[in-house]
Amino acid sequence: KLNRSEVFNMGSNIPDGAKAFKAFCVANNLSAKKIAEDCGVPIGTVYSYFQGTRTPGRKNMKVLSEKYGLNVYDLFINK
Repeated sequence: KLNRSEVFNMGSNIPDGAKAFKAFCVANNLSAKKIAEDCGVPIGTVYSYFQGTRTPGRKNMKVLSEKYGLNVYDLFINK
């Protein structure tokens, strides 16, 4: 599990939205496993969100927004 300072030092090639999403999860004690369960996706998909290689689809953005109050537009769309 990463702490907050490690989140923002994950590498310059990781998009800011992915870093902010990971930071949000750390700050709110949300594990990748919990997010995967809530979104109905494999845990590897959530790790891809953290790395910035994938972004949540419309259905999962809605889950993240409604369940966790996450502003997915700012993180994943308005890059």
